[in-house]
Amino acid sequence: MIKRHLLRHPLLPKPVFDTDGSTPPDSLQFQSYEEIHSSSIREMLEYCKSINQPRLFRYFWSNWYRPGFENVGSRWEIASLCGRPGFNAIIPISRTTMRLESHWRILKKDYGARFIKPRLDVLVYIICSGLVRSTIHLYAQVMASREKPSTYKDFVHLWRKCAEAITGNTIHKRDRVYQSDKGKWLCSCASFVLNSRYVCKHLVSFYSCPNPNPVGG
Repeated sequence: MIKRHLLRHPLLPKPVFDTDGSTPPDSLQFQSYEEIHSSSIREMLEYCKSINQPRLFRYFWSNWYRPGFENVGSRWEIASLCGRPGFNAIIPISRTTMRLESHWRILKKDYGARFIKPRLDVLVYIICSGLVRSTIHLYAQVMASREKPSTYKDFVHLWRKCAEAITGNTIHKRDRVYQSDKGKWLCSCASFVLNSRYVCKHLVSFYSCPNPNPVGG
């Protein structure tokens, strides 16, 4: 639930759950920054009430859901994908600091492993002569279609996995429950919102036929 809250964004549709017994909407529903924040707090509060854990809500409020107040920074703006009010035009590519950590790992292990606490001028030389040069070369290879981007294999694997899970029921829910939009590439299922590639079997079903031996239903 917390992951779903933090990955909401005004440009992404509100997730629909076909197991709660409610009537699904006739179209994709979107919420503003304020609506996402307030509905997430409300759902977390109701959950903590149902299990009689007020301290649990206090913890999540202090560390994840708390808005900014005077000189106190907002924890929600730091943790959530939707960021801060007014910045709704784009969806951030990175959800965590993993890209930055991967960059430093490559620099330390692939280019700086022979040096122990190198001087600043040596470090700059290593970056310019090694890391930057290889990065430019890889970029040129990708642009010339001689190499695949690093995310290509993961995307293909995910696409095939979704295609294998397509059934007739998938197409029914795509059109009647989740109101999947092929043109805008949007779907209101929870898998679409939680997936970093924004791919789900309902959208893939526009391009793939139902699998006679589906995996995952």
